[in-house]
Amino acid sequence: MTPDNSPVRTKPCADGAPTRHQKRSWRTVPTVDPLTVASTVEGMAIVTRAVYELGELDPCLLLSGQRLRLRLLIDRLLGEIETAAVGDAVSALYALRRRGFPVSGISEVLPPRKSRDVARRVIQDLRRKWSRTGPDKIQESLWVETTLDFLETPSRGR
Repeated sequence: MTPDNSPVRTKPCADGAPTRHQKRSWRTVPTVDPLTVASTVEGMAIVTRAVYELGELDPCLLLSGQRLRLRLLIDRLLGEIETAAVGDAVSALYALRRRGFPVSGISEVLPPRKSRDVARRVIQDLRRKWSRTGPDKIQESLWVETTLDFLETPSRGR
């Protein structure tokens, strides 16, 4: 490991020079254009992606007064996650935003919450992608609907 905690590959390159593989830092992502948004979102860690997607559904979730609600939603989507992991994900989104990445919840003017149908589709896609769906379709549907009810509860920060 190097002083900045990035692993170093000891196997040399074709030209004989050692190569250095750094852990991806969101601070190094260049200012993005709309064409690279999807690839950046796909490359996010699971918690960061969940925080980003929920923040897009309800931008108020990224406000400091809504962090507990955000954490509870993350726990519903992914299972028990450390509070620090959620905080690190929010910090990563702020770093991306400073580089020009569009994050709805970190804007001067918050856009409106997305519709229930859009939220349902996003939550179902996330659960399918991370193999979190239940075997029973009725139970899964009930789970998604109760999550949507919780997501739609009025935010105090709004």
